[in-house]
Amino acid sequence: MATVVVLGGGTGGAAAARSLAARLPGNHRVILVEKEAELHFQPSFLQLMVGQRQLNETCRPVANLRAAGVDVIIDQALGINIEKRQVHLTGSTLHYDVLIVAAGADTSKPDPEGLGDAGFNLYTPDGAAGICRAIETFEHGEIVLLAAALPYKCPCALYEAALMLQSYFARRGLERKVRITVYSPEPKPVGTVGERFSRAVTVALAAKGVALRCGEHLKSVDPRRRRLRFASGTEAHFDLLIYIPRNHCPEAVRRSGLTDETGWVPADPYTLQTSIPEIYAIGDVNRVRLPSGEDLVKAGAVAHFQGLVVADNIAAWFRDRQPKRLFGGKLGSVIETGDSAFAVVGNVYRHHPNPLVLPASRGWRLVKRLAEWQWLREHG
Repeated sequence: MATVVVLGGGTGGAAAARSLAARLPGNHRVILVEKEAELHFQPSFLQLMVGQRQLNETCRPVANLRAAGVDVIIDQALGINIEKRQVHLTGSTLHYDVLIVAAGADTSKPDPEGLGDAGFNLYTPDGAAGICRAIETFEHGEIVLLAAALPYKCPCALYEAALMLQSYFARRGLERKVRITVYSPEPKPVGTVGERFSRAVTVALAAKGVALRCGEHLKSVDPRRRRLRFASGTEAHFDLLIYIPRNHCPEAVRRSGLTDETGWVPADPYTLQTSIPEIYAIGDVNRVRLPSGEDLVKAGAVAHFQGLVVADNIAAWFRDRQPKRLFGGKLGSVIETGDSAFAVVGNVYRHHPNPLVLPASRGWRLVKRLAEWQWLREHG
């Protein structure tokens, strides 16, 4: 009997675990380790932010995956011993024959110092709920949305949040009294995905009257004075701050020896194997270098499809077949603008990626709701 351990129960980890449990013979085990008892569909935080969702509508217990044949352990991973093929938890030690590292990116720490006292974290349920409460009584002033540093997961969410907030205040007749500015460390919005998509995001922000400041790397925060200082020397005042903190690779993974100089786990672009043949890295925790020289964007859709590819190849290997499935760099995303949405589809593994941007339509909002429904169903 062989054991596959999946470290992390998010989008990629859950997809890999479910797929493996369905494909492997019954004498093999699939164990999923997740520190949180409940997980949220994180794209729904944007709807929560503007009062279109309740917190309990966007989450599911991780233990529900047991119905799919997955052994679920709710515990914190403390470390990985590559030589002994062990994952150390707070309450036990697991042996693995194959390890899938799907631990995600840690966005819970308000880094740099002062962010936690100054505003709300867009990437946590408490932060999204806090934004919702704050904007209910916000009637005039400066709202700043920022990402502290590169790389950060779901880079579209920063711009999408600004568009949705502008629409929210427009519905209240406050669009002339509330000024929204986005400070991004990216040279241009989602530039690694292609020029067409970057231009579409830029145009959408301008049409809504949202100010955009790209290439701005946060240096310090003064919560008392409500001031931000950037490495360029730029300073900004805010009345309401919404932030994406510096993203970190989880400590247990960093201490394993799997990460490179960037602090993330390098993985083969097509098979997602790490430098250790029996270890794969999928989703936000990995670092995939593109032919363009950039790194693959960290996104939920990418993690999901990487999980399915890895599961298929591990199942083939256990059945003494040659693994054949490859992750080909296909990407799809829907960006809400508040009253409508547009989509991008294409391949980012090209030397000069330039995916198609599909025209804005309310129908794309339905597509996004269907994605949420599918995620909740699979985790239910």
